[in-house]
Amino acid sequence: MTERGGTFNSAEAQTQYLIHENERLRQELSTLKVDLAREKIQRERDFKDFKSRSDDYHNAINKLCAQRDIAQAELTKSKNSKTERTFQLASTGRFVPWSVAERIYEAYAKKYGTSQSLERLAERGGFYPEEADALYPQWREEAEEVLRLRTRVAELESRQEKIIIEKAATMGCVREACIRQILSSAGPLGPLTQSEEQAIAGIRALDLTKLMES
Repeated sequence: MTERGGTFNSAEAQTQYLIHENERLRQELSTLKVDLAREKIQRERDFKDFKSRSDDYHNAINKLCAQRDIAQAELTKSKNSKTERTFQLASTGRFVPWSVAERIYEAYAKKYGTSQSLERLAERGGFYPEEADALYPQWREEAEEVLRLRTRVAELESRQEKIIIEKAATMGCVREACIRQILSSAGPLGPLTQSEEQAIAGIRALDLTKLMES
């Protein structure tokens, strides 16, 4: 038997060599165990950090959903099915929501009858502001409130879309086709990779379907 390329001079030398090698291997094993333990701890920390950030995204999205739903519910109360339709005020170039114009018209009809419909009045130029003030004094406040609610809904939807895109990026969905698929309630918008499909499924599994409504 040789000692690192040489020959042992005695059994004692051989024994000392084996003891030394055993100690060296023991130290290497101990170092390896420490490294593995550190790596395990770091992986656990990384996982906890990822889960924490994922929970933060989820909580933020749910909070925005709740805020948006409240704003949309308030907005629904202040308008009818003619959501985007507006009514022009005569000689001003100013428009108010159709739902507010209907309130003014209700007062108008009680006073002057319904020989002219609201549509006909709109065709003829609409109500003058002074006339609207006399018929339904709170029309200005209601018009401003509807506009405020519409603006609020738009802001919430924009913030929700941003959070979805950021969440998608953390799950491997960064291409435009993938992001458009998440934000759309339509069918497939283009070929996706397996990881992108998994990312989409993961996001929708977090109860984010409400955010996909157009």
